[in-house]
Amino acid sequence: MIDPEPHTEQRPNVQDKDLEESNRKAIPEISFIITSWNSLVYLKQCLASIEMLSEDRSFPAHEVIVADGDSNDGTTEYLKTIPELTKLRLNLRALSCPNFGWPYSANEGLKAALGEWIALTNPDLVFTHDFFPLWRFASRTGHQVLSVGLRTNTGIQSANREVTLSRMFFLWTSLGKWLDRRLFSWYYVKSFYYNFSRLPMYVDHPLASFILIKRDAILKAGFLSNRYFLYLADSDFAKRLTKANIKIVHLGNLTFLHGEGYSIRERSKDAYLRLMKRGMMQYARDWSYPSILQAIFLLDKLFSRAVAYLSSDGD
Repeated sequence: MIDPEPHTEQRPNVQDKDLEESNRKAIPEISFIITSWNSLVYLKQCLASIEMLSEDRSFPAHEVIVADGDSNDGTTEYLKTIPELTKLRLNLRALSCPNFGWPYSANEGLKAALGEWIALTNPDLVFTHDFFPLWRFASRTGHQVLSVGLRTNTGIQSANREVTLSRMFFLWTSLGKWLDRRLFSWYYVKSFYYNFSRLPMYVDHPLASFILIKRDAILKAGFLSNRYFLYLADSDFAKRLTKANIKIVHLGNLTFLHGEGYSIRERSKDAYLRLMKRGMMQYARDWSYPSILQAIFLLDKLFSRAVAYLSSDGD
């Protein structure tokens, strides 16, 4: 069970230069890999939150790797102008990647990472002092994959269940959502996410915005699949972890702040739908039901056209 005692911040009694030099020379216990794409405003907040926590003496030896996917919002220029003291505190490295998608950038970060633990992190995440009980839990137990709750403007996001063909239909197609609402009172939407629990629990699927994972687990399950661009790459990774008999533990009483979908806001609705369908098809190919999903897409398209026709006819 997680240490219930609140964390008390402890300021170091050494000079900044000595502290940063010792951190730079230490082998990192944890590598924060932040994958970014046109998210400079969020990235600044994410880095600032890690720097704030690093002032505490109990913060582990660390490195921060920003793997940027060819952003055009000034991210590259900003990373070059970060003050040297901040770079030393963060033990910061920047990787410039082609925009081949989230898994590609994450994998480039994984190749460069030195830590025993890896924190796969989206740039719209702000770390809180809940990191410290999370780190204690990681250090004192044998669990290899951990996730936490993510606090947004609309509530707390919890971990979700395994992505299956039926869940893809009811969650991500117009026909499926219509049937779920009319026939099942949103059963499939509601049951996709785990209920909140203050106790650690095993889950099928961590939230992609933050995954704390041990290097050994990645070596056993494999890197993220570059066949995906964005959506469902995390679902494929979670399924491979399960297949490798690696359990995922969710700590719902610990939360970080989450900007919730910066990448979606950067894209049009049509682009979002294309990327989602691309991810769904790749997932179906990887897990043996592409023909069924293609039939579902066709049925969904016919349903959408029928709804559009009836709506225009009614006008």
